[in-house]
Amino acid sequence: MGTWKYISFTESGERRDVPDGMRVVITNDTFTIRRPGQDSTGMKYTLDPPTNPKQIDFVVELNPGNPIRQPGIYELTGNRLRIHSAAAGTPRPKDFQPVRGETGGVMVLERVPNRRDVG
Repeated sequence: MGTWKYISFTESGERRDVPDGMRVVITNDTFTIRRPGQDSTGMKYTLDPPTNPKQIDFVVELNPGNPIRQPGIYELTGNRLRIHSAAAGTPRPKDFQPVRGETGGVMVLERVPNRRDVG
């Protein structure tokens, strides 16, 4: 949980630039992407940590009552979070290697220290 900054983002096998100030805010059940100067994009998520690799599913509801589930995997090591997500209706990724042409991506995030934790 907390606020995270992008270290890298690879989509369809190609590394993408991430705007300065772009952040992800994670709560108990919501994953919200905040882009500078744009509306935030939020989605629900569920975790299945006992699996190997650990599984995450993002639930996007663009059309109320018709949620779309995007399968993924994740790895949390200290203050670094890696997520490889796939498009709805496609197989769950098996590892963190980006695949050219896939619809989905690999993001590497780093936790932003809470101001109370600094100095």
